[in-house]
Amino acid sequence: MGHFSPFGVTQVPPEHAPGLEPQLRIVLRSARDIARLKGAAASVPRLPESGVRVLIDELDPAVATRLEEATRRYIQACGCAEGAAALLLVLAAAAIHLSLQILARGWRPGDAVVAGVALVAAGAAMGLAKTTAIRVARIRFERRCEEALAALEVGGSGQGGCNDVPAMGR
Repeated sequence: MGHFSPFGVTQVPPEHAPGLEPQLRIVLRSARDIARLKGAAASVPRLPESGVRVLIDELDPAVATRLEEATRRYIQACGCAEGAAALLLVLAAAAIHLSLQILARGWRPGDAVVAGVALVAAGAAMGLAKTTAIRVARIRFERRCEEALAALEVGGSGQGGCNDVPAMGR
């Protein structure tokens, strides 16, 4: 019932409520699949939001669950909350600074420039926070992949080892 995906793994529909269209979920069945997914980390956010399912008998279920969760969080990472928080913090700091300055010495034309610079800084802070949040999600995803690959290597599964996987571009 599955079919080929860009990672060479099977996609199967997960359990779903009656009447709803099923979302495809990528199933990882070997260390090679995990290595391929990690090697194509830049493409992971374009996967279905249902994420991946790790079905490797030799892998500790806790490690598999952590990998599934990190992948789901990376897929869903947009950095919106972090960006909004940064925007509000910079705008609040600028408003407090300008208010104190105006109360102390009155309004000056240069205050309009300061307000404009604060708006630009708030936009830059928002973009930086969004980018950082997405990058942090990617780093966590890659660490969970490394953790799973190390667990499989230590476990000596013998099949689908990660040493024979060519590195994919980043």
